[in-house]
Amino acid sequence: MGTKAEWFIPTTMSRAIGDGVFFRPVRSWHSATFAGEKLTERAGGDRSGCMFPERFHGLEVCSIPYTVTHRLYWHEKAPDNTISAFLSYPGAMGFSEEYFWEANGSDENDVTRFFGDAAEAEMEIAIKAKLLATPTDDTKGESA
Repeated sequence: MGTKAEWFIPTTMSRAIGDGVFFRPVRSWHSATFAGEKLTERAGGDRSGCMFPERFHGLEVCSIPYTVTHRLYWHEKAPDNTISAFLSYPGAMGFSEEYFWEANGSDENDVTRFFGDAAEAEMEIAIKAKLLATPTDDTKGESA
């Protein structure tokens, strides 16, 4: 989708969650960001999440959003090593009839889902642990 700056939703800020780890909301097809921006296509991509003409009335419409928000997490010393996470509506991004957070790359299985009232906090603990365990340019080559 272009440069990393274009991934982020304008006017949003990076938020620190501790230990040098940050997140920021990103544009995504499943949160309907592209449709909200009234795009009919996106550079380097397809029309997923964009506006399209409705067949019978000629109106511009879009698919329903599947996620509430989508975030990108990184450590300040390794900003190119990122973990993507989203909050799904019930019955949207997975076979679950409840809200859940999903983090991609947060553990050795690569995708983890978090449910319940503490889901966001539990997810961010897992994300921080993964990012802090990943070598940065400052720590590569050091022995334990």
